Amino acid sequence: MPSDRLMRAACSLAARGLYVFPLRPGSKIPAVRRDWEGCATTDVEQIERWWLRAPYNIGVATGPSRLLVVDLDAPKRSDLDRRHGRQVLDELARKAHETVPRNTLIVTTAGGGQHLYFRAPTDRSLTNTAGRLGPHIDTRARGGYVVGPGSRSGRSLYRIVHGTDPVPAPQWIVALLQPSIPPCPPRRETPHPAYVRAAIEGEMRRVAEATPGRRNATLFKAAARLGRFVHSGQVNDGDVDAALSTAASGHVGIDGFSPYEIRRTIRSGIARSVQGAGNRRGADPMPPQRSRTS
Repeated sequence: MPSDRLMRAACSLAARGLYVFPLRPGSKIPAVRRDWEGCATTDVEQIERWWLRAPYNIGVATGPSRLLVVDLDAPKRSDLDRRHGRQVLDELARKAHETVPRNTLIVTTAGGGQHLYFRAPTDRSLTNTAGRLGPHIDTRARGGYVVGPGSRSGRSLYRIVHGTDPVPAPQWIVALLQPSIPPCPPRRETPHPAYVRAAIEGEMRRVAEATPGRRNATLFKAAARLGRFVHSGQVNDGDVDAALSTAASGHVGIDGFSPYEIRRTIRSGIARSVQGAGNRRGADPMPPQRSRTS
């Protein structure tokens, strides 16, 4: 009976350590209601219970089975590229000065293609791909499944043509499957407006509380630190000038400290920050030479 044949085929795959689950008879669609990957099993009793119900096709869950299956499709009549996926993979191998392993589990598909079963690498997390290796080549790994040998589509069967156990996936194939991630441009952090306000208030407090011997250097550093917000367009230099001038106003007249000295120091600090002359991000800028009046 068809169910017996499919049951034996499913149990044979499970004996290899491959996790199987039922597909609708003659179909690629899972027969379980949900979570086909979670239902996949190597438990013989569960497999027998499933296939006693109906002649289900066999699904092989590649993730739990720790497989990488390379699916080589035959071209359709409407395809512009008439090469078989097997030919495309052979060309990739030649370019890499390698060969396509034929000593692994190989299954012919109902549509004239091939499934090459490999053991997935333990140090890489591979997922499903479509066309990444080339035309008419898909791969199934974590989150995927393939129709297993013994299954039927129309009058055609999925058949094992090389019955050895899967061998480790070739490194050159694994390397080609790694996603190509373009480099990101350097990230320019944009602090939240509340952070900007807090920074301005903090610098104003430091300037206001500076001792006479440190007020010029403190004002310069404050202007340089706040200048990065001017550079990023979050505040304008007039706002920074007004805030720091207000904070420094309490020092005017003490030991000859003047409004002119305040404006000159603020402008110098902002200019140093915007130009970034000799400064690294996060480092305190060097203050100007201490004036005689501070």
